[in-house]
Formats: sequence, C-alpha cells, structure tokens
Amino acid sequence: MKGKIIVVGANQCALAFAYLACKKGFEVKLYEKEKKENVAYPWTDDVAKNTFEEADLPFPPENVYRRTDAAAFVMPNNALIAINTPEEDLDYSLLRRPLNAWLEELAVSEGAKVEYEKEISHAITIGDEVIGVVFANGDVERADLVVDCGGMSSPVRSSLPDCFDIPQSVDPNDYFFVKRIFFDRPEGSPDPEQLWKVYLRHRGENGISWCRLSHDKKSADVLIGRTRGLDSETYDAALADLKADNPIIGDTFDHSTDMLCKIPVRNTFSKIFSKGYVLLGDSACMTIPLIGSGIASGLKAARNLAETLDSASGDPFSKENLYRYQYRYMKESGAVHAMIHIIKNALLKVEPEIISRLANPELVKSVVLTVSGGGKDELVKNLLALAKNDTRIFIGVVKKVTAAVKAGAVTLAIPKEYDEKKFSLWRRQYEKATDER
Repeated sequence: MKGKIIVVGANQCALAFAYLACKKGFEVKLYEKEKKENVAYPWTDDVAKNTFEEADLPFPPENVYRRTDAAAFVMPNNALIAINTPEEDLDYSLLRRPLNAWLEELAVSEGAKVEYEKEISHAITIGDEVIGVVFANGDVERADLVVDCGGMSSPVRSSLPDCFDIPQSVDPNDYFFVKRIFFDRPEGSPDPEQLWKVYLRHRGENGISWCRLSHDKKSADVLIGRTRGLDSETYDAALADLKADNPIIGDTFDHSTDMLCKIPVRNTFSKIFSKGYVLLGDSACMTIPLIGSGIASGLKAARNLAETLDSASGDPFSKENLYRYQYRYMKESGAVHAMIHIIKNALLKVEPEIISRLANPELVKSVVLTVSGGGKDELVKNLLALAKNDTRIFIGVVKKVTAAVKAGAVTLAIPKEYDEKKFSLWRRQYEKATDER
C-alpha cells in the first residue's frame, strides 16, 4: 500500500475518492457518524451530463439518475421566463441515496472499508500536521492523510489549531436555510405547463422557492430557501403562495422529507490543505446549491486528489504535494464559484423590482447559456441592448460583472508551485476580491 488514508464522512464525494484512491493503491477507511440509511438526503440534485466522465467515474446505472426538467424562472413581478432546452441537452437528476449506494459498491469493490455509526471527535495534530483522529468513544487511529468530508460543522476542521490557518467554522451570514418537502399531488390536478418553476426573490424576500413535478408525476417537490433564517411564518406564507400558483401541491406530504437544512453558501475557503489534511471539494461550503454544484465539483475534486496523491514525486502527503490539489481545484472549480459568489450576493442585495426589470427573456437565456459554457456573444449583445433601455441598471450590472470577472481572475492567479509567502499574498488578494459584505 502507498499509504493509509482516513476519510471523515461517507457522502458521494467521499465514496468517489475512496474508489479512485483504492484503485491507485492507497488504503482507505471511511468513518460515518450516521446510520447508513440516513447519510444522503431523500431527494435529487442535478448535474451536467459530463460530470461522471470528468470525474473519471463509470456512468451510473439507471436506478441512480433521471433526465432533469428545463427550469422556468418566475421573477419578483411574476413574469415567467421559460428556458426551452432540447431533451438531448438536459442535465441529469441524481437520486442521492441510490447514488450513495452505487458509489459505496464501487469503493468497496476496490478494497475501501466503510463503517457507519462511527463518530469522530477531533483530529490529532503535531504543529500544523494532522496525523490521525480520535473517535467519540475515545479510540485513536493514525493515518498518513485525513480527508475531510465532514461538512460545514466538521469536528475535524473545527478542532484544528489556529496555526493551520484554515477556518474552523462558517460565518453565519453565509448560511442558507432550506426546507424541501414532497407533497402528494391532488387527484385530477392538471399537468403543469412548466414542470419546474423557480421563483427568484420569492415574495420579495432574500432567497428562492420552487415547485417541481416529480418524475413519477405523483408528487410536488417543493423547496423554500432563505438567507438569515427560515421561521414558520415565512415558510407558511411562501407555501401558501406556491399552492395558489401550483395546483399540483396537495395538503399531505412525505414526513420523512420534512427537515430544515442549513447550507453554507459561499465561495471556497482560501486554504483547503495542510500536511496530512485535505478539505475535499465543497464539503465545507458551496456556491450554487440550486443545481447540485456540491456533487459535481466534489466528484471532480475526488479525482483531482486521487491523481495528485498518485503522481507525487516525493511524499504524497506533504504540504508541497497537497498544495497541487488546491491549485487544481481552484483552476477547475474555485474560479467559477468565486464569480458566481459575487453575482449571487448582488442579486440578494438589489431591489426585487430591479431584478424584474432585468426579466428580458433573451437576456436570461443568454445568461443560462453562458453559465453552461456558450452564448457569450449573445450575452454581450443583450447587455448592450439593456444599456440603451436603462443606462442606470446597465452600469450597475457592468460593475458587478466586472467584480465577478476580477474575482475569477484573482482565483486563477494562484501560484503554480508552493511558496509560503506567495501563497499568503494570493490568499489576501483572493479574500479581498470575494468579500461582498
């Protein structure tokens, strides 16, 4: 074996990494505090068609995915903008629990060991090096590398001493509170014209909501998410508004999906490694949970880390080598997430009526195309048209786009080789460029 690795948590990205690292000859053990049946959320998340290919994973079996639906966006003034995407270009909706089960089979088939209901208490450290973990029952286990997939409240990351210079917690201002519940569909309710409606700044509040017809057409997938908290009064009012606009939402629901989730919505930390320690992908924070970005970037990060360890010219668990993992992550995912972070915060701050005035179908479609990797010429054309119609809004948009582009450029400027002084300078620049307080 090339070295012993402990993975904290057994989510999709953790299992994908275990599979890929075991294939390359590393010994991998995963420890998950939850019961096996409770690890993944009981719903779907969407990823691009090429996600598995980019992550060097086989394509999943049919019970793991469905074709997603094209989203229609409802603006604060109730204007609806439908994005008509050809079926062959639609993304995939991944069923999280079947996805977990399939990835675990892959990992175990390559020799990974997975233990559930095994809670880790904290990391064992010497200086700024992690050398193992301590379990809640007091047991100790040493390892050459600890891969942290413990989420925003990871007991390992929160136990790291200050000398690691890795955030121990997520700023509460970056929390996004979500309830996602599957309601039974009333008998006789007509099929909706739009299968998935996403409400931007729903009811003028800071957040989104959606209503989506399930794949079997028997239930309505309802999501209500807000920043800074989601109390029962806000939730009830939002649900009543959604019901009035979507007859497919009934009065009964699947109680197993009734939970309030707290998601850390922010750009990637400026440091995600140290000797013997790596924060995998978007484990601590994600930028665009609406489209399952945590899964897509996390799976690519799993491939990135496995390849980084396997291709090391010296100690695979050293700072110098693990820095290569962060460098690749920032190039592949971090820069895009930094840009989206700027735009997301701007949309949460701007007045809802301004967002409604941007509800030009051609502009929205060109933005969606650009995010998907094309349509930049159309975006420029539509922004210029906006300049003619409303110079003030155009100037505001240009300022935010400029800030987003700068954040992306600063992220991509991360030094290629590990140098403590150069890295520290880059971190200050990155944090300044992405600070939208």
